[in-house]
Amino acid sequence: MLLRIALFALMAIGLAGFGAVTWRATHLPPPPPPVMATARVAPPPPPVTASVLVAASNLQGGSFLHPDDVTTATLEKATLPANVELDTKANRASLNGALVRHSLTAAQTLTSADVILPGEHGFVAAILAPGMRAIMVGSEQIAGDTALLSPGDRVDIILTDVQEEISGSKLALARKILAETVLTNVRILSVDQQLVQRATVDKKASQPGLPVGPGGLTLEVTPLEAEHLVLALKIGKIALALRPAETSAGSGIALARADLPGRAPPPPVRAGDVMHSLNAPTDLHGAISAVRVYDSSGEKDFQF
Repeated sequence: MLLRIALFALMAIGLAGFGAVTWRATHLPPPPPPVMATARVAPPPPPVTASVLVAASNLQGGSFLHPDDVTTATLEKATLPANVELDTKANRASLNGALVRHSLTAAQTLTSADVILPGEHGFVAAILAPGMRAIMVGSEQIAGDTALLSPGDRVDIILTDVQEEISGSKLALARKILAETVLTNVRILSVDQQLVQRATVDKKASQPGLPVGPGGLTLEVTPLEAEHLVLALKIGKIALALRPAETSAGSGIALARADLPGRAPPPPVRAGDVMHSLNAPTDLHGAISAVRVYDSSGEKDFQF
């Protein structure tokens, strides 16, 4: 009897528990779903950048770089072209006076292929105008100092000639020394191995140039002018007359363009034209010691 009562009690308890579970399942909200742990994704690393030199404005091919012509820009290294010029003090100094090979637009990066640096092979040939030639003149062939001349200046070339050894009377001196302009508006490419450039160069810094020696010059001339200059240097020394800065016309041979067509070229200036007392030489007593005779054959000087 007790066993039967216990069995019924257990069944009642089971039914009550089952009913409680059923009621909870039908009347209470379902439990929230379990929260799944999500993996945290790291942000991508920032791009690697570099400071490079770019054109500050539109640059024309054949021009020379000035410090104001270049500026800096920060760009991603992955997008940079090969041989780009990084913004360093050394690169800025080397680009000062460099020749631009071709036209560049503003903000365009500068590479070693875009410029020719002073002293590099082919620099002098690149700065020559079409059809022009570079000719070197040593300091021993120049009468006067070249300290006031700078690369890029334009000059007239004056030949100072002594036809033969100076001796004898003042009359002979007046006729034998002459000066004549042989070339006009000649551009100077280098002075004392300093190559042409627009920027101001530190005089204390060494800069590669042409082996013309201290005080020597490199001039830009046409092939015909080069021949005239070589012959002029065989005759005597040359002097240089600086022209105005705004001179823009091309160079030329003075005697071929100094006067109107059909008229004789101007005569050379002789010592007697400058110092007129040489044209009337006298001895210590004031007597005439020489006479100049003009006839159809020309001039003749007779000395006493």
